[in-house]
Amino acid sequence: MGSNYKLLFVLIFIGILTMAGCASDTGTPRTLSGTVAAGSPLVGEVRIKDKNGNVVDSLTDQNGHYSINVSNMLPPLLLQAEGSISNRVYLIHSAATAADINGIVNITPLTDLIVANIAGQASELFYDSGDINLITASS
Repeated sequence: MGSNYKLLFVLIFIGILTMAGCASDTGTPRTLSGTVAAGSPLVGEVRIKDKNGNVVDSLTDQNGHYSINVSNMLPPLLLQAEGSISNRVYLIHSAATAADINGIVNITPLTDLIVANIAGQASELFYDSGDINLITASS
């Protein structure tokens, strides 16, 4: 009878470990964070679009920082920031792959040029109607 208790204990222990692993996977939000800047911090809004066209957005703080929950989004992701610096309005872009989730993704004029280069068109047009699958880790 002692070996039955040991087996039961092992099975319960394995079940608890399995459930704990599942809980940690679903309970941790997936985010993208970073800074939006064009020489100085950009104060405005960041929008993130996933491969299915879903969009989430958030405001930047006065230092151009943003953090957005992307748990329900499917990479690759396109980022668009719109705001002003010294009364000049900017619209700049960046991109993220699955490997960038929970990491830092800045949005700058340089990342805007990279997105335009990958897309073969203006980054604003690409954000509006481009093939987001062109965004890969290698590109």
